[in-house]
Amino acid sequence: MIRLEPGNDVWNAWSEIKAPIFLHAYIFNITNAEDVLKGETPQLQQLGPYVYEQKRTKEILHVNPENGTVLYKPTLLHFFRPELSNGTEEDPVTMLNIPLLSVASELGSMSSMIRYMARFYLDSFEEQPFVYSKAGTILFKGSHVPMIESISELMGRELLPNNTFAFFIERNGTSPDNFEVDSGMVDSTGFGDIKSWKGKHEMDVWSGPTCNMINGTDTTIYAPFITKQKVIRIFEAEICRSLHMTYDHEVVAQGIPGYKFSPPSNIFGEENPDNQCFCKETDKSKCPKSGVVSIGPCKHEAPIFISNPYFLDADPSYGEPFGMVPNATLHKPYLIVEPRTGVVLEGHKRVQLNTHLKPSEAIDVFANVPDLMVPLVWIDEAAVQEEVQLEKLRNMLVTPLLIVEYGKWSVLAVSCTMTVIGIALFMMKSKNQKVETREAEKFIFM
Repeated sequence: MIRLEPGNDVWNAWSEIKAPIFLHAYIFNITNAEDVLKGETPQLQQLGPYVYEQKRTKEILHVNPENGTVLYKPTLLHFFRPELSNGTEEDPVTMLNIPLLSVASELGSMSSMIRYMARFYLDSFEEQPFVYSKAGTILFKGSHVPMIESISELMGRELLPNNTFAFFIERNGTSPDNFEVDSGMVDSTGFGDIKSWKGKHEMDVWSGPTCNMINGTDTTIYAPFITKQKVIRIFEAEICRSLHMTYDHEVVAQGIPGYKFSPPSNIFGEENPDNQCFCKETDKSKCPKSGVVSIGPCKHEAPIFISNPYFLDADPSYGEPFGMVPNATLHKPYLIVEPRTGVVLEGHKRVQLNTHLKPSEAIDVFANVPDLMVPLVWIDEAAVQEEVQLEKLRNMLVTPLLIVEYGKWSVLAVSCTMTVIGIALFMMKSKNQKVETREAEKFIFM
């Protein structure tokens, strides 16, 4: 029975991931910022990839043998790899001011009197509609936002970590949140599943119980004996959401046969009933169209939306203004597992972050902008199993099969050879008998 037990091979592989994982980040740089304020469509220039090597470890807080769980905090560190990147962290980037857009979004639902008062308050910070920053700052390093610091003090709660904005600033370091995982010690059927997050067995982020469910693993471990009928479930704490993948087809990865799984095309579809509670709008016509889902409730109500890169499988109206042509080979997430062991052979986690740009009565500089879902960044988190583990799998799974295969043909070859020899001996014996018979006949009639 496979299980997470301190000191065993499964524990060691899970608690410190040795497989090489690289995050490829692509930034959409806006090249016509001033024209956007006049109502024109943003012209996007894709920058990157900016490649970061990941180091994943887990700080173990408690092992509970009675209920078969392990409590831990994940640590995720990123190290820039310039030799693998197309560009440097110093590359200049022009992007929409997401903190200011967040404030505009919040003020949009408030009274005209509050908006009027807020305008004078916000003017004192001299926030601009666009930020002119650097790639490394936008992605991980972050920049301090005095406006957000002031608003946080007024509200009595933190809106951004250290009042600093970067897309992935919360991904660098030890998570402040506890995760509880099923170790399989009591019941192997739930092996690897996240049982609780932040001390809760379900979230309170979304408007319905289905969306608030915590289902699946943290993507670092899977149960063995995976069938083609299995639905692989994943809990992504970064977006406060559980996702799932279904069987696609058989493949050979790193010389080992495996099953390829990928999300269904309607994973973010508005027609998917599972997505209804991810939209908090009372008027459902205001919800995003198919292929795009808000994660604002998970991100302090910031106007951030997720989709597949290049709006793959989304409503065409999202990508058309930017001339985006999605490619499933480059933009669709997938996972390849060895079915008997559940070991991940290869995986690509791909997602795009977008913001809803729309005219605002609360912030004057946004009064004339177009109404569009604007792509900001997309990432491809690529993992390939380490060679040591691959070699173990080959020795355990592939080599015995090759021996059986070679043995089968060897036995067949020997059988064929023996058959040929038998036939030859039979024919020789028959020929000798005929010769003897003729000799005997001659002797009789002499």
